[in-house]
Formats: sequence, C-alpha cells, structure tokens
Amino acid sequence: METKIRKHHYTFAHMVLNKYAFKDPESLYGIIDSDDGNDFLKKLWAETGELISKEDNVLPDSGLNLEINKINDDLDAAIIRMPEAVNATEAGFIALVPYKDQGIRKFKYYVLEYINKNIASICEWTQDDKYLKIIETTENNLETFVSKLNDIIIIE
Repeated sequence: METKIRKHHYTFAHMVLNKYAFKDPESLYGIIDSDDGNDFLKKLWAETGELISKEDNVLPDSGLNLEINKINDDLDAAIIRMPEAVNATEAGFIALVPYKDQGIRKFKYYVLEYINKNIASICEWTQDDKYLKIIETTENNLETFVSKLNDIIIIE
C-alpha cells in the first residue's frame, strides 16, 4: 500500500465532482442520464489532472465508469466506479442520488472511501460542504456499497 495521497484521485472525488453536483444538479442529471455520462466523467477526470499536474502525478482514467443502480427499489442512483483506490481517503465508488426538494432537483453525494486494505467507510458530502462519516465496512466492493446505501438513504 502506498502512503502518499494521490492528489488527482482525492481531488476528483472530494472536491471537483461533488462541487459540480451541488452547483448545477439539473445539468449533471441530464448528462449522467444520457449516453454521454462516461465521456463526461473522463473529461472531468482529465480536467482535474490538469488542475493538479504541477503538484502531483496525473493518473490514467482506467476503471472510471458510470452505471445506474436502483436504490431502495425506486431511486436511480448514478454509481461511479473510480480508478483503483490504493491509499487512505481515496474513493472506490461514488453515488449520486437524485431527489427533488420543492420541485428543484438536487443530489445526495456518497463516497465509499478507502481507509486501509481491510476497512472502508461510507461518507456523505452535504450541500453545505460538510463531510459526514456514516458507517464503516470491511468490504470495499460495489455490491456492499449499494446494499449499505439501501440501508441508509431515506428521501421523502
């Protein structure tokens, strides 16, 4: 396991995509709900690399993938598989869970964050830029992430 935080990986999951999701959810929803979702993510990954290129290594987008999964049998959540997480604070998966608040589309933003080779945590970024650790898990895979989201997401 590496010990240095890879800025590209961290910045994409914790600073770039979440800000985009909260700033312009309607636009992002349209993109992820189309055939252009994966291309958009790869472009955003490349742009993130340009932002950090003077400070750290730019990483390839290998493994970056978007798929739609049902949460609680009725919410179509965009699940983003990240390039492999190898260091603490790197995300294995991101979930963008759309909902409407007084007719306005918004997202809940969840991250399955790597702690070490045996433990991951599911955390939520909130609209007001708070980072809330919700639960730890010993499994760092898509099935566990979606299952845990089913347990914790309640949108009225």
